[in-house]
Amino acid sequence: MVTFRQVDPFFVIDLNDPTDITELGQLKIPGFSRYLHPYDENTLIGIGQDATETGRTTGLKISLFDVSDFANPKEIAKYVTEERYADSTALYEHKAFLFSKDKELLVIPAHNYDYRWDWEDGSGNEAAYNGAFVFHITKDEIELRGLIDHSKSMAADQYYWGSLVQRSLYIEDLLYTKSPNLLRINEIDDLSSVKDVTLETSEPGFPVY
Repeated sequence: MVTFRQVDPFFVIDLNDPTDITELGQLKIPGFSRYLHPYDENTLIGIGQDATETGRTTGLKISLFDVSDFANPKEIAKYVTEERYADSTALYEHKAFLFSKDKELLVIPAHNYDYRWDWEDGSGNEAAYNGAFVFHITKDEIELRGLIDHSKSMAADQYYWGSLVQRSLYIEDLLYTKSPNLLRINEIDDLSSVKDVTLETSEPGFPVY
């Protein structure tokens, strides 16, 4: 369980006796995890945001937590984006989260809008992107392998402020990522492109107001 003010208290809670719920341990680290997913019985994957000691978010964060020692949980690995405003719908939509322990594969939607100016320090120019982050993940390591780009499916008047990729899945050795107007198929092994399928929509046959 996690909460967030300025730092992230990661709590281990004993629920064996519903009349005597007990805190077994906690870990305080900067940032927060909004979604937790089991890697195995002693390890959790956390998806959230990194942050400063004062609570200012600094980037999209993926963590691995070791809870084998309930009294002393540990963050054993993490990945944090360089872009401060990077975000993912996987933080609040678990169906956008794809994980395979056997394939050492983690895929989440990821976007960073085209931020050009930082009013505080007078600088900016972060690169914009919109697609799916593909990670190599093991029990003690997280490594970003690359981005499956979906930005070309955006309309001319659309911006990078929300994730385009809605779902991802794999079939044998192929990775499928879907956004509203595009289905991309890539090799899991090296992420090389196999095929792009344009998804066309038509106007409904009734008035829309």
